[in-house]
Parts: sequence; C-alpha cells; structure tokens
Amino acid sequence: MLSLFKIAGYLSLFASRIFNSIAVWIDFTLIFTVMSFHFNASAYLLGIAAALYGFPGLLLGPFIGQMADRHSPAVILLTSAYGRFIASIWLAVSTHHELFLLGVFLKMISNLGMIPAEQILIRE
Repeated sequence: MLSLFKIAGYLSLFASRIFNSIAVWIDFTLIFTVMSFHFNASAYLLGIAAALYGFPGLLLGPFIGQMADRHSPAVILLTSAYGRFIASIWLAVSTHHELFLLGVFLKMISNLGMIPAEQILIRE
C-alpha cells in the first residue's frame, strides 16, 4: 500500500492545509466572539457579518481561482497571505462595528487566494 506521506510534496500540502484550516476556524470564532461581546452586536449585525464571511467565496472565488491559474500562483499566495495579515491587523484595531465588518469582508477576500495557489504550487 502506498503511503501518502511518501509522495513528494504531500507533507507540505498536508501541513499547510492543517495550518490554514486552523487559522480559518480561529478567524471564524474570534470574528463572531468580538462582534457579540465587544460590539454587543444585534442579530442583524451578526447576520451581516455571516454574509460577509461567506458571500465573497461564492461571488469572487471562481475569479480568484482563475487568477491563480493564469498568473503566478506564488504571487497570488504571497498577496493572499499579506492581505490576511493586513486584514487581521485591521480587525484587531477596529473601534467601530462598521469598520470591523469591512475588515471581515477584506479578510474573506484575502482568504480566497490561498487554496487555489497552494494546490497549483504543490501540483508543480
């Protein structure tokens, strides 16, 4: 039986997927915890945050995936990582819930480039 960990590049893909998944779950938990307890958000604002968390992937995911196919996946990966970092800082220092919601939207857009670029780089 072939061990997956003997395939070249699989360990890197496996580790990066684990760390990326953990980061997304931490984002999800912290975003809604901060909205609920720091900003005392209403159900309406929590619904907007949930929409901003999910809709960028539905609407922009295919286009960002195409960008990773057509352009350098390494550049897309680095840009996405940089965007995630900037959006995390934005979320950490936001003082109003409107700015925080904008940060959620930016965070989710920056999350979209990681997976397609990662998969292309591992495949190559």
